[in-house]
Amino acid sequence: MSIRKKLIILILGITFFTLSAGFVFVSVHAFYYIRENLAASAIKNAELMGKYSIVPLTFGDRSQAEKNLSVLQTLPSIKKAVIYDNSQKSFAAYRHPDESGIPAIQFHQSYQVFKDGFFHVFRPITHENKPYGTVYLAVSIQSLLKEIKRNIFTFTAFLLGLMAIAALLASILQKTLTAPILKLADVMGRITKEPDYATRIENTRNDEIGILYDGFNSMLERIQEGQAELKAERDFSTGIIIKVRRRLSAAFHPLVSPHLLTRPVNR
Repeated sequence: MSIRKKLIILILGITFFTLSAGFVFVSVHAFYYIRENLAASAIKNAELMGKYSIVPLTFGDRSQAEKNLSVLQTLPSIKKAVIYDNSQKSFAAYRHPDESGIPAIQFHQSYQVFKDGFFHVFRPITHENKPYGTVYLAVSIQSLLKEIKRNIFTFTAFLLGLMAIAALLASILQKTLTAPILKLADVMGRITKEPDYATRIENTRNDEIGILYDGFNSMLERIQEGQAELKAERDFSTGIIIKVRRRLSAAFHPLVSPHLLTRPVNR
C-alpha cells in the first residue's frame, strides 16, 4: 500500500473516530436531557391533574373527574391516567383511544420509573397537608425513541457528508507531505538502476523533509568521494604495475638472443 493511501486512510480514520466519539457524547447528553424533560413534564401534568381532582374527590363527583381527565387527549404521549381515592380504589380513569398495551404497575403513593416503554408516575393529591388521593399517569416514551432515531439518521447523513469532504481534502492535502517523499523515492530508484552519485536533490525546505534531503545529498557526496578515491588508488596501482612490467622487460631483454627465438629445436 502506497504512502498516499496510508495517509488518506489515517486521516479518514481519525476523522471518523473523532466524529463518532463526539456523536456518542452528544447523543447520550441529548438522551438524558430529553428523558429528564419528559419526566419533568409528566410529573408537572400529574400534579396539575391532582389539583383539578380535589373538588371531584371531595364531593364524590366521578363524572367531573373523568371530564377533567379527558383533557389529556390533547397530550398524545399520555396513554393512561387514573385518580385513586384515599382507599387506593380507582375513582376515575382515562385511556388513550390508540393505546391498549399498557403494562400493569403496582400502586404507590409517590413513585416514578421508566419501564416497558413508559414513564410511570404516581403523585399524592393533597391540599393544605390534607390527603385526598393519588394520581397516576403512564406516559409513552415513543417520542424519546423517535428523537433518538432522528438524531441517528441526522448524524449518519452528517457523518457521510463530512467523510466525503475529509476524503477530498485528504486527497488534496496529502500531496503536501507525500510529494517530497515520492520525489526522494524517485531519485533513489533512478540511482539504483543507473548509479550516478553526482545526482543531488534540490532542497528548498526548512523542515524535517529538508533535513532528510540534506542527509541524502551528503550520503551521495560521501559515496562519490569514496568512488573517486577508489578510482585514484586503482589508477595508481595500475600505473605502478605497468612501470614494473616495463622495467622488467627492459632488464631481461638483453639476456635473450634474438637467434635463439628463431632457431629450430633438435630432437
